[in-house]
Amino acid sequence: MSLLLDALKRAEQEKLAREAGRADGGLDAPAGPASRGESFELESIEKPRAGPGPAPASPGERASAQTVFAAKSPSGVLPTPSKAPIYVAAALVLLLIVAGGAYVWVQLNAITNPYAAKSSSSAGLKPITPAEQAARAAAPPAAGTGANARTPLMPPEAPVPPPASGVTPTLPNAPPVAAYRPETVSPGAKRAKPPAQDAERAVMGLLQESAQRPATTPPLKLARSMEQPRVSPDIAAGYDNLVRGDLAGARKSYQAALAVDANSVDALLGLATVNARSGERAAAARDYRKVLAIDASNPDALAGLAAIADYSRPDALEPTLKADIARYPQSAALQMTLGTLYASQSRWGEAQAAFFEAHRLDPANADVLYNLAVSLDNMNQPRLAGEYYRRAVQQARGRNVQFDARIAERRAAELPR
Repeated sequence: MSLLLDALKRAEQEKLAREAGRADGGLDAPAGPASRGESFELESIEKPRAGPGPAPASPGERASAQTVFAAKSPSGVLPTPSKAPIYVAAALVLLLIVAGGAYVWVQLNAITNPYAAKSSSSAGLKPITPAEQAARAAAPPAAGTGANARTPLMPPEAPVPPPASGVTPTLPNAPPVAAYRPETVSPGAKRAKPPAQDAERAVMGLLQESAQRPATTPPLKLARSMEQPRVSPDIAAGYDNLVRGDLAGARKSYQAALAVDANSVDALLGLATVNARSGERAAAARDYRKVLAIDASNPDALAGLAAIADYSRPDALEPTLKADIARYPQSAALQMTLGTLYASQSRWGEAQAAFFEAHRLDPANADVLYNLAVSLDNMNQPRLAGEYYRRAVQQARGRNVQFDARIAERRAAELPR
């Protein structure tokens, strides 16, 4: 910048010097004669001369000056980076999120959709009716028969409840519990070594405890009482008759017990079982509900209500079952009965939900696991169905179940893992 100013100053001084030279030349010229013979001379006034002007700028200096001005101009500002890569990355992330959500929705819909397409092999299946269940109980199928593994089970037959005291007439006396004696510390006895920093303190504490313990303290003995809980003779007789199949004798004994105590849970359960086996479903349901009015979570009463469900009238049975489940939400038997009702109407999605709830309430029940596998099999969920078939077979080992474990195992082998 300073070079440019110097160049401008020199150019201005040279211009002033040239003008001053031309002015001096004009003053030195002789003046013409005056009009009247007189000579007048004007006093010359010397104009100030400018000093020597700066030399003209060279081409290199002019280029340097132009570079300085170009550097200070707004056109030298660096360009801002493009945001296009950021927008592309955001679009890819959003696309991945949408694709993941769509995949999860499709999988959940495939499991819970009650109208999922059935496989051709499971078309036309019908649930077992109560009459068929009774026929199967009387004559179980022989090994190797072509029973269908994808038919849901019905709830078990009305149970034979023992007296609520937990003592049946044939229960042997349990041996007494071995007596317990407190530990005595002998001088030569070896004990586990305490940590090194607390060894001395532990030894001193043991010595003080041994010194303060009275020498004549008798050892503490725990023994089980051999006195059995008392059971009403009428209830015991009714149970024996029911086990032998004498329904008339059992009814008479249980009615005699109820005449003494109208709120006897044992007598009500026994009479309900007699009515259920006699085909009097309404009377059995009434007796079971009396038990639930006394004990809302009685498992025998809940299982009995599930066993006597009338599947021939599904429209009337469904609201009754739902009302019972609302009152007794912890009953796996009621959930299984509701699932079996849905399966009888080929409502496999709702059946699967009810069977899964029954499995949640009773995880070790092999019959519930089998029914859950059947519902998944009919919903075209082969992997899940095979898993629950295998679980049902595993839980059925050494237990009395309503399905043929060999058929379930064979079906599980046919399905993909």
